[in-house]
Amino acid sequence: MPRYELTDDQILDESKKLFLAQAEAYYRDLQLAAQNAPKGKVIRLAEAFAQEAGRELVRQSVENIVQVQNDLLEKKRTPAMCLRMQTQTLRIPTAPHLDLRW
Repeated sequence: MPRYELTDDQILDESKKLFLAQAEAYYRDLQLAAQNAPKGKVIRLAEAFAQEAGRELVRQSVENIVQVQNDLLEKKRTPAMCLRMQTQTLRIPTAPHLDLRW
């Protein structure tokens, strides 16, 4: 069965979609926090929420970007194998003088 691999652009697009979904959820939650805040405490509660949830959004974004860059680098380092090597079973020679039983 052929392996399906994402192109670099597809990987970046998926990363961008994830970030936009997280940012949208952050905005929606911030809006709800402000709407549900008691009268006279909107700014204080919205700022507290923004600080905590914003920190998490930034952490997730950085984690995502680092992972994407790592995936792209690993993809470039993976040596291309010919079709015969992809389907061939790896045979490891055994050493009769080594007893590998536990």
